[in-house]
Amino acid sequence: MLGTFDRKKDNSGGFKPNWGNILGKGAIVLTILAGTMSLTNPTREEYLNYASGRLITEAKENWCNQSNVPEFLNGISGSLVDACQSLFTNQRDWIQNNINKATDRQNAILFSVYTTDFDFVDKRYRTIGVLGNFLTFSSESLEETKQIEPVSK
Repeated sequence: MLGTFDRKKDNSGGFKPNWGNILGKGAIVLTILAGTMSLTNPTREEYLNYASGRLITEAKENWCNQSNVPEFLNGISGSLVDACQSLFTNQRDWIQNNINKATDRQNAILFSVYTTDFDFVDKRYRTIGVLGNFLTFSSESLEETKQIEPVSK
């Protein structure tokens, strides 16, 4: 009969699910998912590329624009903006090196949590890396985190 392979006949004449078969299939799916997650857990180098690219983009948007140029330099503002943008782009290796020094990675095999403390902007960023992607889920002041963290004895 079609469709009865996953069900057994119970004493009342009806059908009941074959839980052993369902649980076995569920275990296989979870194993495949866990294997995929562990194989695609991003490396520290991938995080450094992500974080430096995001920091460079944020810096260019916040600091390298016409509105930040003083009025008396309006004649050369385009050149200053271009120089600012190329400065960040050309210093990517230096930026990655500093991010690397400021980052702690917690590897949970299926995913990683990266915590990066930037003292120069008083910020702590938390990012999760999973399935080959990154999601920054927390940005807070370092001053606030120091007040929250317990004092060790």
